[in-house]
Amino acid sequence: MADKRQLTTVTIDTDTGARLERLAKANGVSKKEFISLSLEYFEKYGINPAQHESPAQEMQKLIKRVDQIVAFQKVQEREFVRPAMGAVMETEARIKGDLTRIAQSYDKMLSILQNVLTNDETIIKSHKHETEELKRAVMVLAKHMDEKNKAGLMGKLFG
Repeated sequence: MADKRQLTTVTIDTDTGARLERLAKANGVSKKEFISLSLEYFEKYGINPAQHESPAQEMQKLIKRVDQIVAFQKVQEREFVRPAMGAVMETEARIKGDLTRIAQSYDKMLSILQNVLTNDETIIKSHKHETEELKRAVMVLAKHMDEKNKAGLMGKLFG
């Protein structure tokens, strides 16, 4: 179905009409479509054609703003990020050193503990051995005394 919108005419000079025809043809649309599309474009992007601002000027404004943002980022990096990163790296190195010393101390303590346990076992074995020898010596003495006095010393001691 055909579009039932009410139409109007616009009067323009012949030079402007020729430019309009050339632009419409270059974009592959009719003059009517070109004007409609141009109006939509101006509204969509907030461009005021009466101000005659060129895209190059707008680009320069954008470039200036981007340069400001980049400068801000560089200041942030120089004043905050790099010092913070340096502090983190120093802390990491200090922690690594501390962990190395702790590991060495742990290994040393473990070695000492193993030596203590080994020495304890040796001492316990030695005490058991000495106790057995003392027991045998006391038994020999008690036997010897019992033979002479018949006092029942063996029964009293080991009874």
